[in-house]
Amino acid sequence: MRICLGLLPLLMCLPSRAQRQVFARGEVIDSVPVQGSTTESFALYLPEQYRPGSAWPIVLIFDPAARGGVAVRQFTEVAETYGYILVASNDSRNGPYDRNFEITNRLFNEVFSDFDLDPGRIYTAGFSGGARLASSIAVLSGHIQGVVACGAGFSDTPPSLNPPFSYAAIVGDRDFNYSELRKTDGWLEKLQLPHELFVFGIEHQWPLPEQLGKALDWLQLEAYRKELLPENKAVVDRIYSKFYDDARKLEAGNDLPGAVREYDRIFRNFGRYYGVDSIRVRAESIRETKAFRTQKQELEKSLEVEAGLVKMYVDALQADIRNGVTETGQWDKRIARIREKMAGADLYNRAMFGRILATLSAIAFETADHGSGKLSVQQKIFCYDICILANPENLYSYLRQMENYLALGKRDRAFEYLEKLVRSGFQDRAYLKENSTVSKLKDHPGFNALMEE
Repeated sequence: MRICLGLLPLLMCLPSRAQRQVFARGEVIDSVPVQGSTTESFALYLPEQYRPGSAWPIVLIFDPAARGGVAVRQFTEVAETYGYILVASNDSRNGPYDRNFEITNRLFNEVFSDFDLDPGRIYTAGFSGGARLASSIAVLSGHIQGVVACGAGFSDTPPSLNPPFSYAAIVGDRDFNYSELRKTDGWLEKLQLPHELFVFGIEHQWPLPEQLGKALDWLQLEAYRKELLPENKAVVDRIYSKFYDDARKLEAGNDLPGAVREYDRIFRNFGRYYGVDSIRVRAESIRETKAFRTQKQELEKSLEVEAGLVKMYVDALQADIRNGVTETGQWDKRIARIREKMAGADLYNRAMFGRILATLSAIAFETADHGSGKLSVQQKIFCYDICILANPENLYSYLRQMENYLALGKRDRAFEYLEKLVRSGFQDRAYLKENSTVSKLKDHPGFNALMEE
């Protein structure tokens, strides 16, 4: 059999053949070399049930920082449930699409020659910029069965979505791309592309394994609907119970728009298996309540207010960067006020203030990281400080500050950021001890004691 993905002109049509190497099953392999490249590699996970000679589904995963092992580990639980091979590039990252497409072509060539894959069950997934890449591949190739897009939508409005693929989007209610994915959901509804939007109480991050599992559960239902697989009643029953329990929990927690969203999802997807009129009636009865209407109005109002506040804060930040501001005093006060308002806000406004902080953090980080040629070291330090103020859990901002101060010969200041990182709650001491930037501080007098905290 020949597999011709047709992703891009560079992608070759390769004969499927037996796996060239024997890999362990049921464990993440962080680095498998891409043949024909001296530097590229991918992370791999083969489910315990994997055996060569049968056709297996695959999820090709893209992380915005090229952390293949991190990305694969998020999916291992659901991979065991449905028998997915998992592959994630250690080289594709946020950046030029031409470069990422070339990396992806080489990766696809490798994977399609090494493993026996089901050409009708090829999936892509990604987080942030990786989600945009995963979606772009699906649009361009015409051979992707489904996409799991986490924290971001499409790179641009696709010129064509024919043939259609199933699109599962996941976003946190504190993710700065929350509004974007809500709009994408409405746009896909008009195009009648099979899609679902899953909203969870998280920030801009890889979703938790169980949250990814829910998206892959839906893609399993899509595989049944498209007759790619014979229906399995036990699997359908399990997915239905999970979705129904989620709806009931949201209703019990008085998140009525969230509960209606879940009941509607059940009505859309399970009518071919069960009588779901009672689900439709339950959703409609909630919609008719004053509490639902009030919450929905509060949600929409928070989104309107957010747009104005984001513009105000972003304009102020960009003006400070243009004007060469390097002191963060005003931003200490601004971000403290946002946190004060956030602490006393209702459900929707609390999430809104979380998205504002996430937006400031992302813009400051991206400006420093990708505009470094135009910024002085002090301006970059200013941007990374804003990022830390807005998002104290951003590991990479602390590392960048250590690099900046080491470059300036200010080792004590660099060590202060290592202290801030550790005291922010970062627990992975092994990572810090092995990190190339942190290793330059190992001879600092306080290093060993800090690592023992």
